[in-house]
Amino acid sequence: MNKVYVDYPIAETDAYFAQVAEQTVGSMFSNLDLTKLTKVAQAMGSMAEGRHFSMYAFDETAEKSISDAGFTAQTPNSEENPQVGVYVTEQNPSKMGWYIHRTSKITRSDCNSDGSQTYHVEYTMTNTLTAEEIASLPDYIIGVNQANQPKAYGIEKTLIYAPAGGSLTNLNTSGATVTGIRQETMNGKTVYASIAKIAPGESVTYSFDVTTSTKAVSDLTIDQTPMGWTYPGVTTDTAVCSINKQ
Repeated sequence: MNKVYVDYPIAETDAYFAQVAEQTVGSMFSNLDLTKLTKVAQAMGSMAEGRHFSMYAFDETAEKSISDAGFTAQTPNSEENPQVGVYVTEQNPSKMGWYIHRTSKITRSDCNSDGSQTYHVEYTMTNTLTAEEIASLPDYIIGVNQANQPKAYGIEKTLIYAPAGGSLTNLNTSGATVTGIRQETMNGKTVYASIAKIAPGESVTYSFDVTTSTKAVSDLTIDQTPMGWTYPGVTTDTAVCSINKQ
């Protein structure tokens, strides 16, 4: 709904979002029959997989059911189905996230004798804004000039997690400026944190190697902060070998 910020006064945008949310939820659960309920459940599942939909309950029993159904977003926690977690938070007070497009490529590089798999991952973020767009957009979208956060820049705080039971090595960046790369521990898990400063038309690429747990039974995937569309932008090349464990 990025166009709402372009087409309507800022003071009116919250009302539009509230109306859309009300109509969407109302449409989902009105006139329910088995066919519609099945479609809603399928949509919830696919949206949860891409982190466009998430649920959490403070009641432990209810939350276990929600989590077991895959509706609670978490950092990578399955050794059998390995994932790299890449989570991005916009630090520029703006709506720049809409214009930061993300693509990634996973290439298997080795099938190890212990049963683990090694992959090379490239994760790219691109600031798609043009000079013409910047001139036409309000400061509410592109931010205001301030120290270390120029107008129309994406300031992307980026957290990268290795797959559960696996490791992440050889982390490098190219392109736009990346600062503060550090290894930290959050909730008992190792995370690599940094901030990328991406000017309009610029890109930054994080590249690293990942080795999965020896328990892995599926190819590596990426769990990431969702974008404003359902296409995740991930391509894979796993031709070196295939996993066939039972």
